[in-house]
Amino acid sequence: MRSTFSATGPTGLGTSAARLHPSVRDADLSDFLRAVVRAGFPQRLEALADGYAPFADPERVRAEAAFLTAELAAFGIEHDQAYLEVMADYRQLMIPVEDPELGLALTRDCLVPLIVDDACGRSGGDAYRALGAAMLRGVVQLRHGRAVLDSVMHPPSVYTEHSFNELARFCSPELLSLHKEFYYQSFIGVILESGFTPDVRDGIDTEYVRGRSGFCEFYATVAAVAYDCLDFERNLPLWGATLSAWVDYLNLVNDLMSCYKEVLRGEFTSNSIYRKAVQQGTTLLDAYAATFARAEAAYHRILEHADVRQRPHLLRYLQGYVHWHATSGRYRWAEFTALR
Repeated sequence: MRSTFSATGPTGLGTSAARLHPSVRDADLSDFLRAVVRAGFPQRLEALADGYAPFADPERVRAEAAFLTAELAAFGIEHDQAYLEVMADYRQLMIPVEDPELGLALTRDCLVPLIVDDACGRSGGDAYRALGAAMLRGVVQLRHGRAVLDSVMHPPSVYTEHSFNELARFCSPELLSLHKEFYYQSFIGVILESGFTPDVRDGIDTEYVRGRSGFCEFYATVAAVAYDCLDFERNLPLWGATLSAWVDYLNLVNDLMSCYKEVLRGEFTSNSIYRKAVQQGTTLLDAYAATFARAEAAYHRILEHADVRQRPHLLRYLQGYVHWHATSGRYRWAEFTALR
């Protein structure tokens, strides 16, 4: 019998919201969301994308999504094609390339962490299974044999290796090894994140876990595969100076722009903004403001280190990230910004 993994899709416009966790007071969170809007933070986030000219080829988006839906099914992974179109749009808005085969490889690469993260969200053990597929290879101790076999048979893990094999056609062994390392190191954060409790009494270091769990270095170096002028080996000063800023920017913009969606789905207690407010004894609005300030500083730091060839690609990536969050039905940004 074929092993089948069912991945979850996004929450789109009109989707019924999940019940909030009993430990969260609906009124408090409603007041917080409205305070964020009244303070003008949505407009300040959108301003980061000022001048951005969005373009994604709808035909290519549909073609990539259809191909990947069929490919995933062949690997025993069921996925909603509409969600794959969201991710194909994501890649094209931020990392456009002319070569359709390279584009497909990059879209697949961007998709893989989300497929695995969906699995880990349902069971912390799945993070170990996916991690073990790479890290336990070659282990010969009998007590680990079953774990190794189980990992190798795990559909998301098998598909991950397929993705890296396809990406290998377009980058050096050195870059691929770095890219894979960035992917697998994020599982440390995913595993620790599975220990979060809604009341934030777990004692887990939010700052450390958020930096580890977002696959941010992995997503940043997708651009190094796409554009020669961003090649990792030839641009070590750029990457060495900005990787920490990429971690901040990609994580924190997502946390800032996910608040409304996560409140509706009862997931906000895992957001770094909520956890830091509780752990530091500050208000949610103060925590939101501090998070925005860090994200904005990271945006400028990345661009400050770019040369004239690199800057257009990096600017498109950074601005496209904000635009995608603001326009994707997944984040319900229009509903959020209409709060009064």
